[in-house]
Amino acid sequence: PLKMSSATGFVGLGIMGEGMAARLLSEGVAGTESNPLVIWNRTKSKCEALQSKFPEKLIVIKDTAKEVVESCGITYSMLS
Repeated sequence: PLKMSSATGFVGLGIMGEGMAARLLSEGVAGTESNPLVIWNRTKSKCEALQSKFPEKLIVIKDTAKEVVESCGITYSMLS
């Protein structure tokens, strides 16, 4: 049987995406050991900035959007 990951993915950390991903972290929806936030953005420095803003949260940066989708039970995308 297929096992669904409990990780939450987020693709696209622009003006809207960064705020939405930050809310998932600040409200405890994602970013924990049991539910990490897995992220990707075309500009990697935006991923690193989100990690710096929430050092106490578990945030995993992936190299591609595909890797985020493949490793998460649910993935949000905010792309233009």
